[in-house]
Amino acid sequence: MKKIVVFLLGCAMLLLPITVFAEDINVYVGDTKVEFTDVQPVISEGRTLVPLRGVFEELGACVEWAEDERAAYINYKMTDIVRVEVDSERMLISRNGIEDDVVILDVPATILNDRIMVPLRAISEALECNVNWDQETKTASVSRVIDGVIDVSETNTVILSNGATMIVSAMYSQIDSDDEFAKKYNSLIKNYADNLLITGGEELLEGANLISGETYYLTYSHATAIDGENAICGETLIIANWNESVALLDKVTTINMTTSEVVSEQDYLTEQTEN
Repeated sequence: MKKIVVFLLGCAMLLLPITVFAEDINVYVGDTKVEFTDVQPVISEGRTLVPLRGVFEELGACVEWAEDERAAYINYKMTDIVRVEVDSERMLISRNGIEDDVVILDVPATILNDRIMVPLRAISEALECNVNWDQETKTASVSRVIDGVIDVSETNTVILSNGATMIVSAMYSQIDSDDEFAKKYNSLIKNYADNLLITGGEELLEGANLISGETYYLTYSHATAIDGENAICGETLIIANWNESVALLDKVTTINMTTSEVVSEQDYLTEQTEN
């Protein structure tokens, strides 16, 4: 069993001073305009700061606030974790559980009107997303299309037949192409994710002894990378409650996009069982 670290979400936070220049700033994630309610994006020292949750949850990241550390953790596709601390110039980036890099921010995260404000470009690029800025329209565009791959994130709450509640999160990739391989590949992945979102994965969980009235979390993470003629697909499926988590799927498959043949397949769960 793998243990989950649970960070307690927001408590009352003090308002710290920040020199900003208010602007009518628009932020788009893909084709979706992010609607900000109580706190709008601002420009500070030439950098665009945005409320933490709005943009990055739209991007498909899970955002956690650790009050004792005064730091936010941004978990993207279950592989990349960015730690940003209020008033600190150091941003830590971990990939696949290993600290990968330390980035020095021009403008650190701060608190404005009880909301955590973070530098949009620095964090987006840490999550390997593209950011474009249009000075004329004051518009920042965050793109989820990276090297021919589009990332999608969806969530749903399902009541299972035994009365347990399943909160499903599906984060998956689609190939940004209209060729026949991409159409079939995208359809298979989307259908699998949609089925989990609709059913709560109940057919996969027979014998899991889920308790009526309890809440569980089912997370499907699928990441695709294009390497020449091959599509490299990494998939994980995890069920969790507040105390522990269990991996149901953990594998990497390489597929030739021209022939649709599986070049290689590595099932980490099988390897762990055999070892």
